Amino acid sequence: MFTHKVDKRSKINMQDYLENHFRYNTMNSWNGLHSFANNVKIHRISKYTQVPDDKLYDFLELEESFKKIHDLIAQWTAEQNYEYTVQFNGRSDGYLVLYKSYREQSRYKSICPHCGQKNYKRAEDNNNGVCGRCHTEGLIPYSGYSLQVHATGVEYDEDCMDSLRETTELVQSFDQLCEDIVQCYFDFCANYDIKEEQYPVMHSRKIVVPVE
Repeated sequence: MFTHKVDKRSKINMQDYLENHFRYNTMNSWNGLHSFANNVKIHRISKYTQVPDDKLYDFLELEESFKKIHDLIAQWTAEQNYEYTVQFNGRSDGYLVLYKSYREQSRYKSICPHCGQKNYKRAEDNNNGVCGRCHTEGLIPYSGYSLQVHATGVEYDEDCMDSLRETTELVQSFDQLCEDIVQCYFDFCANYDIKEEQYPVMHSRKIVVPVE
C-alpha cells in the first residue's frame, strides 16, 4: 500500500522518493507547514481487504478499534527515541502524518489506576484521592513522561547524502508503520463483529426537601 524500495546509494533516487512522497498540512494550509503523510481513508484502502466497506466504516466509531493501533504508534515512537511520532490528522482523521517530537517530564502529578485519568494535583491534594472521571478512590502518584509534537514536520538537506539517507530510512519506516496500522485494522474488523447492548445509566439531580 505505502512501502517502496529505494536505492539509498543513489542521491537522485532518494531525492525523487522524498520529493514525490505524499505530504499533508500539519496545521492549516495557509501557513505552509507540512510533513510526510499517507492517506488511510476507507475508500483509499478498502481495495486491499475482503472486509466489506460498511463494516470498515462501522468500526471507525469504536474506541477498541484503535487501541492496538495506538500501541503500534507508541512502540514505533519509542524505537525512534521519541524524536519522531505519528498522528492522525484531517477532519475525519483520514491521514497518518509524520511529526518531529520530543519527550519531557510530565506535569501530571497523579493518575487513576482504574480508568487512567491523569491529574495535575497530587493524589492527596485532589478531592481526597477520588478520581474526577470514574469517582473511584485510590489515586496514585504519577511521574511519567509526556510527548510533545512539533508542527514543523520533518526537514532534511537534499544535497547531503547522509541527510538524504537518514531521512529516506525514516520515511520508509514510517510507510511500513502505516502499512502495519492498516493491516492491524483490517485484521480487527475481520475477527470481530459489532453487537449493540443496552445498559442502565445513573443520573443525579438536586431536589427540594423539608428542613430537618
